[in-house]
Amino acid sequence: MTRNFGEKDVLHFKSGKKNRSRLFLIILILFLFVAITVAAIYMIFSAEFLKVEKLSIDTVRGVSNEKLISEIETNIVGGSTLASLLGPDNILFWRISPKRLTFASVLPIISEVSRNVDMKNRQVSISVREREGFGTWCAVDECFVFDKEGVIFAKAPDSEGILVIRIDDLNARRPIIGIPIFPNLEWRDNFFNTLKIIKERNIPILKIIVKDFSLREWEVVSTLGFSFYFSFDFVPDNLSAVITNISDRIPFSNISYLDFRVPNRVYYQ
Repeated sequence: MTRNFGEKDVLHFKSGKKNRSRLFLIILILFLFVAITVAAIYMIFSAEFLKVEKLSIDTVRGVSNEKLISEIETNIVGGSTLASLLGPDNILFWRISPKRLTFASVLPIISEVSRNVDMKNRQVSISVREREGFGTWCAVDECFVFDKEGVIFAKAPDSEGILVIRIDDLNARRPIIGIPIFPNLEWRDNFFNTLKIIKERNIPILKIIVKDFSLREWEVVSTLGFSFYFSFDFVPDNLSAVITNISDRIPFSNISYLDFRVPNRVYYQ
């Protein structure tokens, strides 16, 4: 029995051919996309023109360049999966890394690390800012050097005198190198801002006493024979003007203390 192709059969044949052509085109596009993607990935991870040509870094006291670079690379890898895949030999590793890094817990002497990437010449330059000593913080029979950010970064010998600010911490705790000495940023800022005013008034400081943190108080002992009492919770309003007003009326030699622990009040004796 023979069967003649009708109009419907012809349309079905043409439709099937068209679908096969569309499928072939889709497969071809996907193949090209995958090929281009693989080629791009290979280029990014293996191309010679993305290799770092030169890496320069500032020297740091007591830390070799090799150790410093290693710590920087570890820091970057720990913060980015893509960076860990690229590796430090790839210029993009440095390009996608944070512009500034901190190392207080690993290398306490370093305050900040910043990098500059020259993509055209494939060069990376790393700038390192070391911490500068502000004073010594003494507690539990040990003294440490701390900076203006309130971070301890090295041990220090026991010292006395007015050349280096000495802080005696009455809290029963041993400071940890690389860790801030104040429990919060507000206390730190209030401490340094208040101390700045005292120093601007040219009042010689013998030492500073940090009371138990539960009291939220600290004391500045002057070589002139009197003390300032402050709270960690605030910077006294118009502190400089108040000190000037008092000193104009009463010689400091006749004062035992100036108490600024109550907001908008000052007591003295």
